[in-house]
Amino acid sequence: MNLKPLSSSASAENLDPKAVLEVCLCHNVRRAARVIARRYDSALADTGLTSGQFAILAAASAFSSLPIPALREILAMDRTSLNRTLKPLEQQGLIEISPGAGRRPGQVILTAEGAAAFRAASPAWRAIQVDASQRLGAGRTGQLLSILNGAVTALHD
Repeated sequence: MNLKPLSSSASAENLDPKAVLEVCLCHNVRRAARVIARRYDSALADTGLTSGQFAILAAASAFSSLPIPALREILAMDRTSLNRTLKPLEQQGLIEISPGAGRRPGQVILTAEGAAAFRAASPAWRAIQVDASQRLGAGRTGQLLSILNGAVTALHD
C-alpha cells in the first residue's frame, strides 16, 4: 500500500481513486471503526448492548449525573444521533433523562438497572478489549489510542 499523502496541488482530474482510498483519513478511520465495532458488538451481543450503548453506560457510570452536552462532548456525537442512541436505553430503564430547568440542559442519569447492565456486560467488554489489544500488540494499542485522541482534539469543532 502506498501511503504517501496526496499533494494539495493535485487536480481533480489527476486524482487516482485507489490512492484516495489508501490515504483518505475519513475512509480509513471509518473502515477501522466498522471492523472494531463489529468485533465489540459481537462480543457484547449476549448482554443485549451494543458497543455504543456500553460506552454510554460507561460514561453515565463515571458521573452521578451527566449533562447531555457533556455526554455529547465525551462521545463526539451530534444531538440527533445521541438522542436516537439514548432512546432505547431510556425505554429499557437503563438510564433516565431528566429535563433541564429553564435553559439548562437535560441530564442523563444511570438507573440501578443500568448500573447492573453495565456490570453484567463488563466481563464481555474486558475480554474483547484484551483480545483486540493482544492482536494489535500493547505498543500499537497505546499508539492507536493516542493518535485517535489526538485526532479528536485537533479536528473537533
